[in-house]
Amino acid sequence: MKAKQGRRSFPERKISETFLDFAAPLLSAVPKGADKRDSENVLKIAFVVWNAVVYADATNDDRHLSEMRRLLGQDVQSRVICEQMIRRKRELFGKDYWLVGDHKITMEKSGFKLWAEARTPYPDSGNNAGSHSTGDPSTSTAADLGTSEK
Repeated sequence: MKAKQGRRSFPERKISETFLDFAAPLLSAVPKGADKRDSENVLKIAFVVWNAVVYADATNDDRHLSEMRRLLGQDVQSRVICEQMIRRKRELFGKDYWLVGDHKITMEKSGFKLWAEARTPYPDSGNNAGSHSTGDPSTSTAADLGTSEK
């Protein structure tokens, strides 16, 4: 996608694939055989961090990062994890300015499959994320998370 003047460009890689690479350190901490809910909860943390960093870096609006840090308050362990993920996003995925929009996780015998919608952070008007979005084909991970029976 060509960048409009003053806007960043976007990579061609599927957002679900990129996002699973980003979330890998968090996903590796999920115990083998965990249910879908545990995997979804871990991914929610990654979604919040990813999108907050995209807004901060692509639009120079750090209110989402500030609010996340405020909500974590004195929870040192959670703050450290989130700060590490912020650093990971910027260092390894810093040129990817897609927001993760709607997403769906389905469980399979080999792990889970993630479908994610890529959304632009640039508003066409007002404070809403841009209306351009694209759903990508699902990306599977053999993270051995959960089973399809749960």
